[in-house]
Amino acid sequence: MGKHRIAVAGTGYAGLSLAALLAQHAQVTVISEDQEEAEKIGRCELGFEKAYIEKYFKEKKLALMATTDAEEACRRADHVIIALPGREIKKTEALVKLAVRCNPEAMIVIRTDVPVGFTRTMRDTTGSQNILYSPNFTQKERAFTDVLYPERIIIGTDLEDDRLCWAANAFAALLQEGALQDDIDVRFMNFDEAEAVKLLTNTAAALRIAYEHELDAFARENGLDAAQIKAALASDTVNVSAEQPVIPMTLQIR
Repeated sequence: MGKHRIAVAGTGYAGLSLAALLAQHAQVTVISEDQEEAEKIGRCELGFEKAYIEKYFKEKKLALMATTDAEEACRRADHVIIALPGREIKKTEALVKLAVRCNPEAMIVIRTDVPVGFTRTMRDTTGSQNILYSPNFTQKERAFTDVLYPERIIIGTDLEDDRLCWAANAFAALLQEGALQDDIDVRFMNFDEAEAVKLLTNTAAALRIAYEHELDAFARENGLDAAQIKAALASDTVNVSAEQPVIPMTLQIR
């Protein structure tokens, strides 16, 4: 029996970092729309964390290639992973339909940021039960590091379908097999919940950035040391429960 075959649609940092991770133990084909880009990927020129990846490629023999023939890549794959930027919802939808048409037996895993309900809609639209959702949590500056040392793995599946739950476990095992992190927090939930986790993760990140900007502005306007304040806040262990409403207040220096 040959290596597990995986097609990855998505040549941004999310798709390529995942492709490199999986290529340690599987035959991975990245789908690109550009021939020159496909050739670069075939030479392992992935465009992020260059020094780390070059070192890793020297130490590992990764079975990684790229093609512009999406149909052929899907037809030959056991898994088709779609990891496009969140704004490319229509293209994600088209790729799901292409994969179902070319290879109805393949397990499709959506990694694109999508609206809540998208995966259920695609399952209804295509008639395929072979679709999972697994959100991407990598950051552009450290995408390869993030897949090697993931904080968590989330898989959205049909919790009442034993076959699909098995498939969800199998995909989680693929991610764990390539990772270097021990004791990864792996969670299985329904499709909508998994999509909501990613949506709310993005929201929380935006709120943190806004909070940082507000803190910096407050410190600057009042002649305070922002670094000192941040260090002190970082050690705060106060937890706010759902039963304890947060009372908004305006900070003022008198």
